[in-house]
Amino acid sequence: MKRFDKREQIILAVCAVIVLVFVVELAIGPKGPRSEQQPTSNTNTEDTVALTPTTTAPAPNKTVPSQPKTSSQETAETYANALKQYEGRTIAFDSCKSVFANYTFKSGTTIMLDGQSQGAQTITIAGKKYTVRPQQYALVKLATVKAPTILYPDCLSGGVQRYNVAKITIQP
Repeated sequence: MKRFDKREQIILAVCAVIVLVFVVELAIGPKGPRSEQQPTSNTNTEDTVALTPTTTAPAPNKTVPSQPKTSSQETAETYANALKQYEGRTIAFDSCKSVFANYTFKSGTTIMLDGQSQGAQTITIAGKKYTVRPQQYALVKLATVKAPTILYPDCLSGGVQRYNVAKITIQP
């Protein structure tokens, strides 16, 4: 067996520490401590409001469609329009798992919570609950902040509660 000289031992030790830090970071991920959730400098969350999607048809066109639209067609069109309108400001949840771990938005931005799961999901952001059903959404206006604020949404689906499913940073 080869004996390592002092220089090789140091390099090996540094590599081992880097791998250990990487493994720990992977294990913790975005589910780190919740201490950042309520910043002491600004706890303004009363500006956060939820809007639910409407299922009414868009304003009628001058052309008459060949078939009347059903309620499910209208809902699908409304959902598709919302996906286009809130592109880049959408957080999709599938079985209470966010598609991405980190999101950053400007203060006062309205974002879309997108229900991609087979069942209803209740997403809690800054103490407020938003229920999204499959292929439906909720619109949330983020608080106006003077300092960067970090929120960690929780999610309940099928009786299973998940904490810190994403990290939302609100920039002033």
